[in-house]
Amino acid sequence: MTKVEKPEKVPDPAIRRCIDAFYAASVRRCNPPEMAEQWLIGHGTPEWRVTERPYPKEQMALPLISGGKDTALVKKMLAAWGEVTVLRLIATFFEASRTDPRVVRANWDVGGLWMNAQYLLTKPLRVTDRKTVENLDAASRAMQPTRKAG
Repeated sequence: MTKVEKPEKVPDPAIRRCIDAFYAASVRRCNPPEMAEQWLIGHGTPEWRVTERPYPKEQMALPLISGGKDTALVKKMLAAWGEVTVLRLIATFFEASRTDPRVVRANWDVGGLWMNAQYLLTKPLRVTDRKTVENLDAASRAMQPTRKAG
């Protein structure tokens, strides 16, 4: 019996770009700006792993990215929304992680992004303040044309 070799899986380049964008955003979010930018110089190039880093790895707050689980989550997001939206979500996730109470309490990993993706996608459409809703309704009524009795 001969051994059948499986063809090598070539990962989707969109997944790699999204994982790299998540990694860079996480490094920028969790480290001082000058350290983060120095750390990220050349990130993603083959020689990046072997070059001398300006700061020891122990001084950096780096994200823990699980190849299987996190790749699967990113693949699902890409299938649902496309690469442009996922990259925008990553940026929004790390911006909101400083101010939005829901995201501040979340884990800042790909699972946290996955759990908050729907929330972040629909947040601009949501109005939660009662007074704001009343004001929008009043403005809508005021803008409607009036009918003359006749």
